[in-house]
Amino acid sequence: MSGNERNQARAYMEAYGYPESKRDSAKVNAVKLMGKPAAANYIRNKLEKLGEKHDITTDRILNELAAEGIKVKRLIVASVE
Repeated sequence: MSGNERNQARAYMEAYGYPESKRDSAKVNAVKLMGKPAAANYIRNKLEKLGEKHDITTDRILNELAAEGIKVKRLIVASVE
């Protein structure tokens, strides 16, 4: 099961009250639901609105990851010296 399918199954289980023992059924139903254009578009739109609300962009994420990478590199170099 891919990470995306795992997330879909978990969300489906929470939304519809599926127990952990029904994870396989939830996965199948979640994949079917996401195959419907209206459902996929709804989720895509919600994610876009959340991204806008919290100023989440690809550039911002990459810049923050790069900054963290530089910090980690400095820590490693400092620990070796």
